[in-house]
Amino acid sequence: MGTVKQEVHRPGVFKQVNKAHKTGRHHSKGSISSDAKGKVGVKVLSKRASKNLSKEARRHQSSQIRKNKREEVLQRKRNLGGSYSAPILVCVIPLQEDVDVENVLSILTIADGTTNITNSPCGTTHFSISRFKQHFSILVPPGGNLFATLDVAKVATTIIFVACAVHQADNNPREVLDDWGKEIMLPCVAEGLTIPVVALVNLEKLHIKKHQDF
Repeated sequence: MGTVKQEVHRPGVFKQVNKAHKTGRHHSKGSISSDAKGKVGVKVLSKRASKNLSKEARRHQSSQIRKNKREEVLQRKRNLGGSYSAPILVCVIPLQEDVDVENVLSILTIADGTTNITNSPCGTTHFSISRFKQHFSILVPPGGNLFATLDVAKVATTIIFVACAVHQADNNPREVLDDWGKEIMLPCVAEGLTIPVVALVNLEKLHIKKHQDF
């Protein structure tokens, strides 16, 4: 008995031909997945690789770029004031006219036992801390001079606002800002200067229950 050959179906002229899906100017997920598996056309090889990354790869690439920029900024901050860079310029601004600035400078300079202190003729105090491998220069603007204080604050790396908790004469509690403090604080805020550090001295002379007022 002979074998009957099966006829192969041949589409007729009325066979429905669907249009290919058009993704527009961007690549479809299927084409990106195929490209990632090595199925890359000749024309695609000449294009930038970033255009053919998947969504997850683009998210990872953006995360790496942000991380590298953050590390770069942190490294620049770590190098500030080091052995091979300019010292950290600190501007000390009293918020009260009768604040003992010399006492504040002595607190800052003798805070570490390994500090090397040098006073320049122009009134700048330079000191280095070998333990931290950093150098600092402290500038104190002339009291009551608004424009001189703003000029120093503009170029300073760090600003320290200093206030005294008690009156120098009778050790009674006092306001943190007097007329001079209000006069200098508003221009500093308007200038958009660096984030300052606020220091309060002579707090130990107050009763412990009044510490919360500050």
